[in-house]
Amino acid sequence: MLSRRCSWFWACAVCWRVRSFYERSQFRIRRARRLRARLDELLPDAQVQPLQSIAEEEHNAHYPVLSQVRLNTIWLGVHLLVVILGVVDTIICFGR
Repeated sequence: MLSRRCSWFWACAVCWRVRSFYERSQFRIRRARRLRARLDELLPDAQVQPLQSIAEEEHNAHYPVLSQVRLNTIWLGVHLLVVILGVVDTIICFGR
């Protein structure tokens, strides 16, 4: 019984940690976008923005379904599935 409670705790802790990683990732993405925009202002001959757009179009064409799904959604879904399975397992064990 103690191990089931611990697994609940760890599943919730991992979900919280994934959220923290997501926030950190979003921060870095925003910072990179602003740096690219500033680089494009300072060096217009480098054509940073058109290259970025071309790369995104190629990626979206190569991965049409996965480019629409956020990785954070997949990871949270996996961890929530673990939590739900833990709840079902606990209910089954207490039901006996």
